[in-house]
Order: sequence, then structure tokens, then C-alpha cells
Amino acid sequence: MEELDDVSLSILKAANIDEALLYTLSRDDLRDLFPGPEHFLRRKRVWALISTEDDNPTLSDKAGPSETVSALRGTPPVSSQESTPLQKKSPKKTLQLPSPPEYVVYTDTELEQVRKHYFEMARTGREKECFLSKELRCRLVRNTVTSMISILRASLQGKEVRYPPKHEVTAMAKRIVEYYPILQDKDNSMKHVMGELCRILDKGNSKLMDQLKKLWEHFCTKVQFYAVWKKVMKPPMTLDGVDYAKALFRALPTLFPSPVAPPKKLGHASEALLLVLQPTEDPTIYLQKRPLFSPVLLFDGSNCLIAIGTTPITTFAKEDLREGLLYLMAYYYTLHLTYPKCVATLLSVIQTEILQDAIHERDATASYKKAMAEWKDFIGN
Repeated sequence: MEELDDVSLSILKAANIDEALLYTLSRDDLRDLFPGPEHFLRRKRVWALISTEDDNPTLSDKAGPSETVSALRGTPPVSSQESTPLQKKSPKKTLQLPSPPEYVVYTDTELEQVRKHYFEMARTGREKECFLSKELRCRLVRNTVTSMISILRASLQGKEVRYPPKHEVTAMAKRIVEYYPILQDKDNSMKHVMGELCRILDKGNSKLMDQLKKLWEHFCTKVQFYAVWKKVMKPPMTLDGVDYAKALFRALPTLFPSPVAPPKKLGHASEALLLVLQPTEDPTIYLQKRPLFSPVLLFDGSNCLIAIGTTPITTFAKEDLREGLLYLMAYYYTLHLTYPKCVATLLSVIQTEILQDAIHERDATASYKKAMAEWKDFIGN
């Protein structure tokens, strides 16, 4: 704060604003603290100080998928034993790509108030007492994506209209979590993303989440016999719940194959969905080297972690690993992500069979039609 003059420092001191809290202020806050035209230059000087960002990642000039993943490098969620450190500089609300357009994270008065309260509570290690309501989460994601589409279409100036590609959406998801670190809450994020999935599929159906879980269990019961019949999975009688889930995840891409092979670094297509880490394997290092930036499950033998790109999003108990694909689908829907080509057929099957979300005829690939025909023939439909 040594860059500020004595008058600015005295006003901030009178308002009990220290250096940490300074970086949470908005333009409206500065207008309240420094009202009137006589403080115009002071407001501008303070805003220039707290809005500068030198080290937050954006999409760099790399073009390939693996380079994009490296450019989206993030920090893992904070554990329950430690508080979230306050950032030296407030992250930007904008995402500047190598070429136009420049996207903006949606914000409004309510969201900014919650964000400010989060940082105030984080100063005393009580940030876990803050939460973002389902309504605000939905508003944040929905309006940010809508804004991205509008900005992109305006930048095209009459050219062919397209939607933001998946790497831009993934980068914006990373930026949202940077700007609203409250979204890293590990206890509630899974509940909220599943709630958003249900809102997208069937708004107003309060029982949809339970219905989806029952459909998934019913599907898994049938598909295990299908896997044994196809000789891609052994009878699961000797497997516990976790081992069964791992075997099922590995079998599913083979049962519903895509014509596109997975990237060489993955080895098996199932690693686009789930990776079982070795005891000494660091998930952060793995994510930085992963050739895909789609949602993925990481399992270390004790806990399950969902990450997008290089950013860990949330954790959940290993006992729920079997439902992990439902959680991944929730992130695909909430963030409007495109399925990886190596597992696109499988995820399309889950979309239609479990989520009951039909695929348009023009989007139904030959591999999807073939896989569905064989599956329906096996179950007798």
C-alpha cells in the first residue's frame, strides 16, 4: 500500500481496510470510500493497484490440447485443516484469449457481497462457514456461458455463428473458480453440480436425482452381465464395491466403443474417465501431463477426486466411486463441455439411457447406433 498517498491511506485506515481486504474491493466500494470528483484520481490509482494481474494464467499462444492443459494450471482445493490464503492480487474477471474475443465472468451485487464475505472470513480461517446458494451458482454459470456466447457472436461480425469451443469453456470454468474461490467448497460442490444437472434435465422435478441414481444402478446391474458375456469383465462375485466400480469403468468403453483411439499417453480409453493412482503418484503432476482437459476421476485408494483440466474441483468418498460417472456427466452438462472422442459413444449411451436426454438424429454417430443396437438386442428390447 506504499504506492498510495497519505489521504488514501487515512481513509482506508478509518474504514478498517488492511492490505488483504483491499484486494477484495469493487469499483462500487471505491466510489463509497472516495466519493466525489475531487477523489477521482485517487479512485483510479487504487483501482489500478488492486486490479493488476501478472501471474494468473490465461490461454496462452499454445494451440494443441496438451499445451492448453498446461496453460490452465490451477491450485487444488484447500484441505479442511488449513485456511485459504488470501491472494496478493485479486484475479481478473476477464479471460483474454490469443485472439478476440475477451470473455467476462458474470458478477452482480449479490455475488460480489458473498465473495467479499468469503475473503473476510478467510482472514480468520472461517471460510468454510461461507457458501454460495444453489440459485447464485446457477445464475453465475448460466449467465457467464450466455455472456460468452453473446460476446463470441458479436465478435464474428456476420461470419458463421459458432459456440465457444470446449477449451475456451474449460478455461472460463477455471477463471470462475479463481475469481470465486468459494466454489472450491468440497462439502457442497458435488451436491450443487448434481442439482444443476437435474435443473437442466427436468426443472421442478425434486425426485430426479434419486431417479437418476436408480436408473444408473439398474443399468450397472445389466451391464455387468453384458460385460461378462462379451468377455471384457470377470464375474464380479469376488470383488468389493470399489474394485467392482474400477472393473466396470474399465469395461464400459470396450462395451460401447468409439472409433477414435485414446491419446497415446492414456493407454486405455477408460483413463479418459478414471485413473487409479499409484501410492507414490502425485495427482497434480499427472494432471499437468494429462493430454485431455475433460472432467476426470482420480482414485488414490482412499478418496476420489474430480478434476477439470489441471484444476482439482472436489473430492468424495471412495464408497461413492460407483456413481462417479454420474458426477462426471453433471460437470459435462453444467459447463457445456464436449465429450472426448475416445469415449464419446459411451457418454452418449449414458446420456440417453440414464439421463433420458435424447440425441438428435444428425448427432447420432454410426458407432453410437451400432453400440445401442447390440445393447438393446442383449437386454431384449
